[in-house]
Amino acid sequence: MNLAFDYPAEGVSIEFAESTAATYELALKEASSAPNFQTIVRGTKKWFLATWPKYEFSKAIDLADNLKGMRNRKAYVDSKEIIWDELFGFLWCFKQRQAAFSPTVYCFGVGDSAINLWGCKQIHMDWSNWAGWFSYGKFVKDDIFQFDREKIAHELKTNLHQVRFCPSLRNTLIETVFKLLPEKIKVSKEGSWHYKEGYHQSPNSIKVVEKETTATSQLKMSSMQMEYSRLDIR
Repeated sequence: MNLAFDYPAEGVSIEFAESTAATYELALKEASSAPNFQTIVRGTKKWFLATWPKYEFSKAIDLADNLKGMRNRKAYVDSKEIIWDELFGFLWCFKQRQAAFSPTVYCFGVGDSAINLWGCKQIHMDWSNWAGWFSYGKFVKDDIFQFDREKIAHELKTNLHQVRFCPSLRNTLIETVFKLLPEKIKVSKEGSWHYKEGYHQSPNSIKVVEKETTATSQLKMSSMQMEYSRLDIR
């Protein structure tokens, strides 16, 4: 029996030790089916290393799921150790997707209170009136808004990092949606793009101040007097 693992230069590898955990036997069964499976002894424990080519990464997901909660586990990409949650940060969402009635539309947020066109709920950049990323940019004219595409791209990249290994992620779709996002838009209450109204001032927003005319003030005073009169009726 070997004393050390021969970590493959390419592929995704999962290393773990024998355990008393309830899912250990299932994990061992999944690992032994890998194209490259190795066993060594460290101290008094057996350790295992299972490796799949990157194009078969989805086959490693069941093993990773059966190892959740176990301490003695490690992950490698091209023989370099990677933080477990960086490689399998998508796992909980992926499992929900697989259990969904329609897995494909699950990724687009269909059925949730908001929908996204990126094809990944974990990007957290919904296409909704209250989405903060729609305010990334500035008004170049009173009704013309220019998107800050660099900032939007940065947020996309940042949010995708944790789930970048998800087998269901469609990077080509994400790139296409980003390319189709217009540089500038015309904003109006009647058009396709509307103003996002708020009571607090924020950067690059347009401050609108409502002024009361004399006629409006008189009308309000008259209305108040009528309300008071109603209260005095016995």
